[in-house]
Amino acid sequence: MAEIEIQRKQGASPWAWLLGLIVLGLIAWAVWAAMTGDRATVTASSDATTPVVTPNTAAPTPGSPGMPLAAALANPDAYFGKPISGMATVVEVIGDRALIIEQDGARMYVVKSADIAPTTNLAVGNTVSLTGTVVNPDNMQDAVPGILDVGEPTLKTLQGEPAFIHATSFEMVNA
Repeated sequence: MAEIEIQRKQGASPWAWLLGLIVLGLIAWAVWAAMTGDRATVTASSDATTPVVTPNTAAPTPGSPGMPLAAALANPDAYFGKPISGMATVVEVIGDRALIIEQDGARMYVVKSADIAPTTNLAVGNTVSLTGTVVNPDNMQDAVPGILDVGEPTLKTLQGEPAFIHATSFEMVNA
């Protein structure tokens, strides 16, 4: 009877190459992710169906006016004491120094610094540009010099809010 010689192929299988490429891609992604500093962290929530996004709350880079206003409006607790800046729409004017702004459906009270000149023609619907700090109402007397000058009704309203913005720069973009 004739003998048939069987020889195995030399070299790695295609599955080994594919697995190697996937591992190499994951390593490259991990290095890239570690090198980029401005990103959000996503973690599972308690019901494991809705992700929870935690913004990057590191200090702004030198020369930047502060964190984006939209991030502070969406998650004010994460921005207490941090500088913010941005543009928003006025939804209510409370007085010379107090107003409510809105951006992307999120609202927050704003108290202008005492050294900012009163804006006489500020009205609902105006777009404003501001720079300031997110303040925890529990610490407002320490954080905002002259806060008591805004009046008792405004102070009581602020104490019921989760946060407000102490604006150190305030400008109407459109009238």
